[in-house]
Amino acid sequence: MICRTTAITIPTRAGDVTIIGVESVAKQGVYVYRSIPSHGPVDVRIHSSCVFSESLNTTDCDCAPQLDYFLDSIVPTGGVLVYVFDEGRGAGIMTKIEAIAKQQSDSMNSADVYRSFSLEPELRDFAFEAEVLATMLPDRDIVLHTNNPAKVLGLTRSGISIVRSVRLVRDDTDAIKQYLEEKVNHLGHQLGE
Repeated sequence: MICRTTAITIPTRAGDVTIIGVESVAKQGVYVYRSIPSHGPVDVRIHSSCVFSESLNTTDCDCAPQLDYFLDSIVPTGGVLVYVFDEGRGAGIMTKIEAIAKQQSDSMNSADVYRSFSLEPELRDFAFEAEVLATMLPDRDIVLHTNNPAKVLGLTRSGISIVRSVRLVRDDTDAIKQYLEEKVNHLGHQLGE
């Protein structure tokens, strides 16, 4: 069950946004919006935390550029970000660090590393994110900004109506381009319209 906390407004470089803390027994996140249109589909991004890209500015991950781009886009036009503290595609920060170490030492892609740990490469089911959307945007259609078909599948399985999926490709460095290629080849991500 989702518990809502007090809404706050914070200034960002893109403009002011409202944040509502959301949590269940197992997960925590924030629901972020600038404005929500009164009718029609709502632009939505589901985003999991990535300490390396978002806090440490690593240049081989597209998480921070995607997050920044989406936040910049919702300030003038409206939309919702559901940001969940869920590192390493649901594996946790320690597994993510161990996976990166194995990638670096054994020249493996992240999907194969997770499998070598007896884990699925995508551990998130997006049920929490769907519950947040169902609670905060009841009976609303959404336009989901993602390259990850697992997000589309997880949300629709949980009853969220997605009228369209919009790709969110931020390939600012050669390392990010390589990582996106890995996501396409090993995780089924889609980069074209």
